[in-house]
Amino acid sequence: MTIPGAIDPSVAGAARSLEVDRSAGAREAAQRFEGLFLEQLVSVMRQSASMFEGTGGEMYAQMFDQNMGDALARSGGVGLADVLARAMGADPAPTHLPIAPLGPSSFTHSVTPSLASVLMERPVSGTPLDGATGSLQQAADAMLPDSGVALQWSREGTLTTADLGSTFTTGAPGSEAAFAVRDARGFAGYYKCNLFAMELARRAGFEVPVASRPRGYGYPGPDAVTADAADGELRAGWGQVVTGASSDQIDSAIVEGRGAFLLTSAGHDGHHGHMGIIERVHSIDYDADGRVARIVFDGWEARSSGAMHLTQRTWSTYGHGSVEGGRSGLDRIEIIQLRRPEAGQREEQPLHGSAPASVLDRPVPPSTASDP
Repeated sequence: MTIPGAIDPSVAGAARSLEVDRSAGAREAAQRFEGLFLEQLVSVMRQSASMFEGTGGEMYAQMFDQNMGDALARSGGVGLADVLARAMGADPAPTHLPIAPLGPSSFTHSVTPSLASVLMERPVSGTPLDGATGSLQQAADAMLPDSGVALQWSREGTLTTADLGSTFTTGAPGSEAAFAVRDARGFAGYYKCNLFAMELARRAGFEVPVASRPRGYGYPGPDAVTADAADGELRAGWGQVVTGASSDQIDSAIVEGRGAFLLTSAGHDGHHGHMGIIERVHSIDYDADGRVARIVFDGWEARSSGAMHLTQRTWSTYGHGSVEGGRSGLDRIEIIQLRRPEAGQREEQPLHGSAPASVLDRPVPPSTASDP
């Protein structure tokens, strides 16, 4: 199964290539037309605001109108380009999928960025937000110390049941899996990006997946979540895959309090994938198949040095390995919109019906009661 809206490489061929070229040409022409239309609209708005007055103002004003019009058209515009492109026989745009808000109190219609939301003044990173992402900010503040770095979430750090505080049960009488923290010796020596991201989402009141482990339940890793998201749907329905949405669509949903988002990736050639929680999105670049090639964002991650808040973080499929300011050489990157549980439901959504007993499910003999 392919990502909705993405180009399926299996249908490549001479005839299809010609069809795609024609479709791309029609869409490019339609987008240029909408860009010109929006340029005129921005010009009128700018003149009413008396911007770029004085020496050299006219030159800067023209540059502003043109660049703003083009940027608005690329980010989805007002929908004129899509209407014109379809009228000329083009396929639907692969990189502007609508975000469907999730949760019982959300609107039920798809959301596309309005001209007002694209032009609105965005708060800087770390500014308190209302709504969905605001709850993530509050949960992150509670999980990070005054130093800003939670060392127990580092690769060599040791977690306790207080860090992974869920009491999701295995199903045995009186059992508490507690995510097998004791069984795993606190996950010392392991990357904890998925554990921190999932725990942050859970504490903020969003649904998270839990997978069956050799003993008890635990959070699935980034490679597994990314592979699941690649089909366009998530097992247990704990979130919605919105890969393909523009940066303005996602960032508008964040700023306006309508959405919260998780970023997950798969590693390449035996390297680990990565996972983080998004606070703001600066830009997203898609390749010809509609897959994320590069994303720049602010958010929270657990790295080898510990969990922290990061700004201008870049993930990309180019290059290889960890680089300053981000990660490169990732095999695949997916964007997931988090959702809140229905009334009466727990945040944890099991991917498997049952799990074996954890150490905490069994009485601990007195002779081993002091074991770590």
